[in-house]
Amino acid sequence: MRNKYIENKLDKMFQELSRNKLCAICGKPAQAIHHIIGRTNKALRWDRVNALPVCLACHRKIHDGQVDVYDYMPEERMLYLETKRNAICKPDAEFYKQKEKELK
Repeated sequence: MRNKYIENKLDKMFQELSRNKLCAICGKPAQAIHHIIGRTNKALRWDRVNALPVCLACHRKIHDGQVDVYDYMPEERMLYLETKRNAICKPDAEFYKQKEKELK
């Protein structure tokens, strides 16, 4: 149960990454953070590199398959995410503490 509390806290901190940012797709003010690699991947769920600031309209287009986020990212970033995507991650207290520190 404790992990759920920490994960919720980290999720809120992750969403704050959109504050004062512009949408990576259209340039309007960002209102959300899109997880490039889905939230179920714990190794990347709270990784800043996995965060793409987007407006709500573009976020909807991404999830509807109308926009490919990889068209808006440098190749190095895609390689990093693909490498981390396959990492085995079993979060423990230290992992959560490190992620909270990174998001502050």
